[in-house]
Amino acid sequence: MKAFVIAEQGAPVRLMDREIPVPRRGQAVVRNFATTLNFHDVLNIQGVVPNMTWPHVPFSDNCGEIVALGEDTGTWQVGERVMANFFPDWLDGAPTPEYCLSVYGDNRDGFLQEYTLVESKSLARVPDYLGHAEAASLCCAGLTAWRSIAVEACVQPGQVVVVQGTGGVSLFALQFAKMFGARVILTSSSDEKLDFGKKLGADFTINYRKHPDWDLRVLELTDGVGADVIVEIGGADTLPRSINAVRFNGHVSVIGVRSGAGVQTSVSPEMLLIKNIHLRGITVGSVRHLNDMCRALEQHRVTPVVEHHFEMGDVDRAIELMETQSHMGKIAIEIAN
Repeated sequence: MKAFVIAEQGAPVRLMDREIPVPRRGQAVVRNFATTLNFHDVLNIQGVVPNMTWPHVPFSDNCGEIVALGEDTGTWQVGERVMANFFPDWLDGAPTPEYCLSVYGDNRDGFLQEYTLVESKSLARVPDYLGHAEAASLCCAGLTAWRSIAVEACVQPGQVVVVQGTGGVSLFALQFAKMFGARVILTSSSDEKLDFGKKLGADFTINYRKHPDWDLRVLELTDGVGADVIVEIGGADTLPRSINAVRFNGHVSVIGVRSGAGVQTSVSPEMLLIKNIHLRGITVGSVRHLNDMCRALEQHRVTPVVEHHFEMGDVDRAIELMETQSHMGKIAIEIAN
């Protein structure tokens, strides 16, 4: 089979021939149809993600079909269309260091290859109405947004949710917030992207280049009360404004560090105390969360936004596009038909 491999830290992604794996007890072999890119994958390729092993196949998203099963794999059948959870060991309950230690594409071979050996316990069935690339987009970005909106913040009808940007997680968060009947304020530096967000259901938009004090604009739009929930992806540069823009007893989901990992910020502990703010870090979710999200998608028929499609041989172009952060939604790589 064909596989893209990172041989060692700092090495480029190289196309190689590898043997198709054979499943052992509790394992399945999945023929991959598609994968999609996440910002995490860029950091992976740069070699800065902790706990990586080499050589390894990158990318944590997939949609494929089971082609072989080992013993003790439950009710799974060859031919079923599936996706694998980002954390193969986090099945249910609260996150723990042990659950979050193993990651497909980091310290286990990921999905930038034709076949991948996976733990059957980490699989979820793909909603029938979704295409391969649409389904693959759910594994990291979709599940991160779902856990933020549905699990941790428990968004309710009529609440106000601020979504930063128009990347994969952000657009999923917008779509899920609208699914639950919330009003959404979308921020971006591009009027074109904001217009697209309106088509997805955004109720209000803020161009933060034109309105750098976007937190004050959020307060204006909410009559001084603030937003119920803020999906925070900027990190150090935007977190202080999110703290200012959220309401008393509101919820801030920290799901990204686009301003740079390790960058320090000046968040006021007094504001957290006075406003009784719920500040929660979100790193994807469990297999149970993945299955719950898929059931909700089947019911509401939400269509993920996949803006760009590349062939497997064009992976370098796809990575370059991801690095520019100029896209909307997800970038997909088609692996097999």
